[in-house]
Amino acid sequence: MCVCPDLPATSLELRTATPLPCNLIRNPPRIIALAVEDLRSRYADRPDPDRLLDDEFTMRELRLAHEAVAGQSLQRDWFRRTMEPQLVPTGTVAGGTRGRPAELFRQRL
Repeated sequence: MCVCPDLPATSLELRTATPLPCNLIRNPPRIIALAVEDLRSRYADRPDPDRLLDDEFTMRELRLAHEAVAGQSLQRDWFRRTMEPQLVPTGTVAGGTRGRPAELFRQRL
């Protein structure tokens, strides 16, 4: 078990480590591929499971984060229809942008 002294005790989460198969121990490319696959699977149907964005974000910021994780561009309308039911509008808009201000969202708890 590893304890990080920089983190408050309330944020520590203990998990049982899954033993690595022998073929992964000396195979960094395979380890990275599995990590990317895991990250992409978490982002496939959830808005921001790893909290890469601020508490409040625009739909565009969320889509760009998902595109970075997916490694490909995503269709805007499909993305909005998929994510909107999992988001709560904050009732405010993003400031400091040109054009029409974007609506801010947060994740549904």
